[in-house]
Amino acid sequence: MIQTFLRVKRAPHQKEDASPTYGFVTILNDDEIILESPEDSHAFRVSKAKTSEKTSFSKVFSPTCSQWDVFVSICAPLLSKSLFHMHDALLFTLGVSGAGKTYTLFGPQDHPGVVYLALDALFYNIRGREASFPVVESLRSKLDKCKILEGSKYLKNEPSFPINVPSPDSYASLFPEKPDQSFQYAIYLSFSEIYNDRIFDLLEKSSFFGHRHALSLKKSTTSDKKSVAGIQKVYVADPQEAFRLVYKVLQLRKSTSTKSNSVSSRSHLVVSIELFRLQPAKNHIESCQLDLVDLAGSERTRSAETSGLLLREGASINKSLLTLGQCLEALRRKHDGRQHIIPFRQSKLTELLFHSGHLSGTARTCMLVNIDPLGSFDENAQVMRYSANAREIIPTHSSYTENIMSPSFLRGATHSKSAQSSNSETILLQSEQLQRENECLRQLLADADSEMVNLEYEIREQMTREMEERVSQVEQTFLNRMLEETAQGIEYTDQKIEKMGEWVRRLQQGNKEKDECIAHLEHIIEALQEENNNKETNALQDTSNIHYIDNNRRSSRKLHYEDKQAIEEAHNLHGKRKLWPEPTLLQSSETEEDEGEGKTEIAPKKKTPSPLKPLSPSKRPPITKMYSQTADVDINQL
Repeated sequence: MIQTFLRVKRAPHQKEDASPTYGFVTILNDDEIILESPEDSHAFRVSKAKTSEKTSFSKVFSPTCSQWDVFVSICAPLLSKSLFHMHDALLFTLGVSGAGKTYTLFGPQDHPGVVYLALDALFYNIRGREASFPVVESLRSKLDKCKILEGSKYLKNEPSFPINVPSPDSYASLFPEKPDQSFQYAIYLSFSEIYNDRIFDLLEKSSFFGHRHALSLKKSTTSDKKSVAGIQKVYVADPQEAFRLVYKVLQLRKSTSTKSNSVSSRSHLVVSIELFRLQPAKNHIESCQLDLVDLAGSERTRSAETSGLLLREGASINKSLLTLGQCLEALRRKHDGRQHIIPFRQSKLTELLFHSGHLSGTARTCMLVNIDPLGSFDENAQVMRYSANAREIIPTHSSYTENIMSPSFLRGATHSKSAQSSNSETILLQSEQLQRENECLRQLLADADSEMVNLEYEIREQMTREMEERVSQVEQTFLNRMLEETAQGIEYTDQKIEKMGEWVRRLQQGNKEKDECIAHLEHIIEALQEENNNKETNALQDTSNIHYIDNNRRSSRKLHYEDKQAIEEAHNLHGKRKLWPEPTLLQSSETEEDEGEGKTEIAPKKKTPSPLKPLSPSKRPPITKMYSQTADVDINQL
């Protein structure tokens, strides 16, 4: 059966308490608990009273337990089987978001989780027998032609990541058996992430936009199991390289913050530890794989308050966990004697776990359930139902079952009974009859299995045909509709083209009339411009004449003012007697002005009496001449 363990999350600032009750969880002993529905739960509202449910596990870890306690009880036995007997093993966590799954597997540096402790324990057991790198290179043909990386080169620029691991003496009591000294060992690590039901390699370098290529599951060339094709594997030579590699991968994993959990994982993480045991001299190689799976927590949209991309991620997580629960239920019914189809192909998570041989019974499987006693009761109760189905699953390939059902065992049992009873022959006959009936039942079961497989194949073929017919109908309807829309579009386009042609013709006719009008207006504008230029030329000529007349007037007025000043000075010096006849001077000045004005003015103007104007120096007679005309005047008598 699948071993199931329970770990109760420790509340913040919780102290050591002897009370076995934590929230709605009551721990009865090391393997039993009781869940009591609180008043705010859906179960209490439906039943209108408190309900209690008793559940048993392989072991129950109280909130006060340490990471080392979990490793000793769960992971150490798996490592022993893998290291000394080369058996595959699986450990996966299950629980609601924020229940402590990632903390249990990885944990902080001062409290390392199961993954770090498992790697440290492996290197402790193989110390001194690590395979050299040339021997490791010879293993490439056994690794399905994967891309092999060397840890020291891959982590060349990565900082150190110290882990507070326990002392080597702590592992001595856990692993008293020592590995065979004639073997050499090599450890490879690979990390696959199941995000939105697609498998990605976390060691692959993402593109500029943060995208990676999705990988597929293919059958291995070395075994009947399926593995992730094209995944990269890193060879680690010491624990520090392994710790640094795990820390780097955790930084690349998709996580975000929601209302339910501050750091919520949005994908399922599978840490694969592949251990090779080889003897180079005898060319003997054996391998086993230990998978540690950190499942993303289930969440409700109402409590997580997610939307958009986070809502899609939550739906994908819930769908994969639902498929896992359906597969566990189908396995339980199958072992109860009721044939049931296991729907593991509906999710990449279950397909990977089943094809790797873990849940199908060929490997040891452990499930660690994490619950939060202070969280939602309904969500944690649903996780408990998953664990109940897992506890009832019995491995189909159990050696004990094969030995019990073998004919040699039955003959030995009948022989021992015949020695003690007198009716030995009757018992032998009954045992042979039981064997024949058992063989008949086995044959009927095999026929039923084949019939179910054939029935499933026929149903799938029928569904495929119906789907193809439906798709072809939808395609034909779509094509017809598209042709109709295309014809309507062409008709509408033709109508628009006709209307636009009519508008173009109208515009061309209107443009001809406008062009003629524009030519006529341009001719008129040219004539007006010529007329305006002639007027401007005449105006410029008139303006030059006016300026000339104004200049002459200004000069004559200036000379008149100077002569007037000279006469006033003469009167002031010689008295009030006039030196020459005033009318003569006035008449001469007026005559000169009239002559000057007659030359410049075009049309005769009405003469107005002008004021007294002095003569210009050029036209003024000399003083001697003026005095000669008045020689009869004695100046001394003046």
